[in-house]
Amino acid sequence: MAKRRQSDPDAAPKRRPRAKPLPGMEDMVHPVLDRLAAAVADVRETLNDARAHEAGYLTAALTEMRKEKRQTFRAHGVEFIRVPGEEKLRVRTSKGGDQPTAENEDIEDAEVA
Repeated sequence: MAKRRQSDPDAAPKRRPRAKPLPGMEDMVHPVLDRLAAAVADVRETLNDARAHEAGYLTAALTEMRKEKRQTFRAHGVEFIRVPGEEKLRVRTSKGGDQPTAENEDIEDAEVA
């Protein structure tokens, strides 16, 4: 099985060279919108890298929980819950500390292969 190459999460995003407008089309480029579009592209690239790293961490967490025969684990405001009958890990996060409450919890389901 081939390993996926993961980039360093602390590294600056790779900048693509800016497209130069064709001769006679220089006025068609809006400088503010162009700069904003480039910023959004950089943010999306960073988010995609972060999601890939998170998927790797969730896979490792599920593997470790299987090995230790644990159904739940909670630390640092994050709770891992193994879904019975499925190869799936449910992740709950709370903003106010280690104890999730009904008012401030976000629930995400992450499918792990």
